[in-house]
Amino acid sequence: MSVINIFLLLFTSYNVHSATWKSIYKAANPPAVTTVITACPTGYVGVPALIPYSPRFFCVSKYEMKKDADGNTPLATPGGSLWVSVTRDSARAACQGLGVNYDLISNEQWQAIVRNIAGVASNWSSGVVGSGALSNGHTDNTPNVQLNAVVDDNDACNGTGQTCSSTVWDAQRRTHKLSNGNVIWDMGGNLAEWVTNDNTVKYGTDSFVSQMTAGDRKQIAYGTATNTICATPAVSPYCGMGKGLFSGGDTGSMSRGGTYSIGTNAGIFTTDTRDQPANYWTDTGFRCVYVP
Repeated sequence: MSVINIFLLLFTSYNVHSATWKSIYKAANPPAVTTVITACPTGYVGVPALIPYSPRFFCVSKYEMKKDADGNTPLATPGGSLWVSVTRDSARAACQGLGVNYDLISNEQWQAIVRNIAGVASNWSSGVVGSGALSNGHTDNTPNVQLNAVVDDNDACNGTGQTCSSTVWDAQRRTHKLSNGNVIWDMGGNLAEWVTNDNTVKYGTDSFVSQMTAGDRKQIAYGTATNTICATPAVSPYCGMGKGLFSGGDTGSMSRGGTYSIGTNAGIFTTDTRDQPANYWTDTGFRCVYVP
């Protein structure tokens, strides 16, 4: 047998044995499987991760929090007693009291939700992302009181005096749909909602979200992505996105979404930095999150 043939025989034998041992090793050491947990507690809906705001999936209460009969435990239910007149820190303690992995929603998680909403065509008046306006929610002071939600997501204008559904748009529509099909109530209007964060940057003047300068700190922290800005950002209803309320005290604790009485100043992106954590108001509530 020639030297070349001997080499080829050895080379082939090595490859066969190498492949065999690789198969044995892989069978004994299977690759790690990353399981993405997408189950949420009752009354909560799943939110996809969105970098840089939320690096992982999380769950958020579908509704603004209600009080239980004893007034101690926040409930993620459509009806009941809306939990208002609560300080920021008390709201956070109430959420954390639900158990491990629960907390008050953060500004970053709020951004992950509302930027997702702005990228879903059915949330826009035209049915096209960036064309027309997003619905503001219950914001026109009619009625001049906060509203409970209802179980039927198709009754999306419930209590507002308007008529709309999941397919019929109205500026007072109280529901928005996420990219995964989940529905969430009252992210814009109805109640302002505490978030965990304080704002430490002086922005000075108020500005509609649709007119925030692309790429600046204000737009990144509180605004929408540039590809979801409508064609008329300087004209009412300002893409239906709401307003940054900074003047007169813009380094305080924060609430998002706006209230039932402030018109186009309210919307899913609305941010108010003029409060302090110990303050409480009859038109301010909160929403809890759960991170699996």
